[in-house]
Amino acid sequence: MRKGFARNFILAVVLSSATFVPTGANAAKPDSLRTVSLNPFPSIGYNSDYGMWLGGYLDFNVYGGLYPNYKHRICVEYLHYSRSPQLFYVEYDSKYLIPGIRVQSKISYFDKPLNNFFGYGGFPVLYDPAMDRHDGNAYYSNWSKELEAWVALEDDFLDKLKWNVMLMYSDTRISQIDWKGYDSSNSLFREYLENGLVRENESGGGRSLMLKLGLRYDTRDHELNPTSGFCADANLALSPDLLGRGNDFYKLNVGLRQFISIGSERNVLAYHLNWQGTIGGNPAFYDQTRILGLKMTDGLGGNRTVRGVLADRLVGNDYLWANAELRLRAFDFRLLGRRIFLVGNPFADVGRITRPFRSQDQAKVLNRDVSDLNKEITRWHLTYGMGGQAIIDYNFIASIAFGFPQDRQDGKMGVYMIMDYIF
Repeated sequence: MRKGFARNFILAVVLSSATFVPTGANAAKPDSLRTVSLNPFPSIGYNSDYGMWLGGYLDFNVYGGLYPNYKHRICVEYLHYSRSPQLFYVEYDSKYLIPGIRVQSKISYFDKPLNNFFGYGGFPVLYDPAMDRHDGNAYYSNWSKELEAWVALEDDFLDKLKWNVMLMYSDTRISQIDWKGYDSSNSLFREYLENGLVRENESGGGRSLMLKLGLRYDTRDHELNPTSGFCADANLALSPDLLGRGNDFYKLNVGLRQFISIGSERNVLAYHLNWQGTIGGNPAFYDQTRILGLKMTDGLGGNRTVRGVLADRLVGNDYLWANAELRLRAFDFRLLGRRIFLVGNPFADVGRITRPFRSQDQAKVLNRDVSDLNKEITRWHLTYGMGGQAIIDYNFIASIAFGFPQDRQDGKMGVYMIMDYIF
């Protein structure tokens, strides 16, 4: 059943994109003369953390004779989930808006009335699926609204070495769950509030400004769909308390991605190693769930880091995780003038908290020895699974993945439909 679902998903991506893209004379041109591509994608799918969704995705590329690379790219997406979250974002990317400097920007809004809240550290908080948005129980939920806007600049520093700088504004609103049909009096978030594990100055959310400075060494042959090369990143995030919210943070993120062709470019072994640490400040609990790469993602767990682990299941000061996968191109063909790849994608992910967050406070509340608690918090979390991609003209990548955690305390199975590879 899962194989049929994945196959139908990939075919739906290809057919919907091919149907809605105007071809005409542009489609008949050779790749070197391709000028634009427009990929509207009426989107219906499923994410195990948020439920079914209905929405749309638009991917617009201006090639200007550089195909498969683009001069300008605009992505717009709106999703409405069955568990009531709503997501909207607009993203822009170009190396030609400012000559010699790459410009990336994004504005996003994510309203999550049933937002995941599993406390801090993972395993010390027992996970009971019957209490997770089931039969009127939403014990592991709060309400979160997130508005983020950022702009990033990137340029070559030396051969293959690039610098980047990002300025981001975020406005996060947090409250206890207040959603019809669910018992708001019984929640882990309420217990954390009452026991002081969620502090008063962060209980309702807050606004922040963040400056991120980074270096990247990049030898990949293609950014979104590489078949060879590697990419090493180091990013320093600075968020002083300029807006008077009572919380600041200073974080360091370093990562390595490598792509190795096996026999030909049709088969690629890809792996990713990453560490992120809080090196100073007094971060709010919701700031500890952000992964600070060039593109901001949710924390450890969910569809972008350790697939199969419940989103935001792991909250700590420092994280270490790794992904390994095979990207096996099963089909390569043209449809209505478009270059299309269908890819199979077995994978394994692993991650852990390397330094706990507020474990002293947790130990007091739980009446446990802090050293024993820290050993439990820093255990490894392993998942494995299978995915697939439909790739159109190299830059439009629709992915599906099924992730299975080794420990049922991390969830039963994660199902994710996202755009692009996770790394």
